[in-house]
Amino acid sequence: MCQEGVEMINLEALQRLRQDTGTGFERVLALFLKNIPIRLLTLEEAWRNQDRLLLRQTAHKLKGTSATFCAEPFSQLCAQLEKSADAASDPEIASLLEQIQQQGEQVKERLQRLLLQSLTGEQRSLHL
Repeated sequence: MCQEGVEMINLEALQRLRQDTGTGFERVLALFLKNIPIRLLTLEEAWRNQDRLLLRQTAHKLKGTSATFCAEPFSQLCAQLEKSADAASDPEIASLLEQIQQQGEQVKERLQRLLLQSLTGEQRSLHL
């Protein structure tokens, strides 16, 4: 579960995506999972270098891809960072980055379990 009882991943929507995508689902999900740590590191480096443009651009990329894979709470955090990257105070940005890092790791773990299930054929419906 995510903050305040909200599901981290919308499993029904993800199941529809899986059905609509067909056999390419695992490949696309694996690519997303490969890119999450890279994007999270990019956010850290951008923050360390005070590169707010790169912060905004990376948050935008994470927002879109996480929404695609039905990780709405994570996508919303990324949207907040994208919106506030230029004008927010340092403590506000630092707080958002900490939340994004934590939730990004949780999303990655949940979706990795899903991918493993999918590849091993354990279940045709998604239960994380």
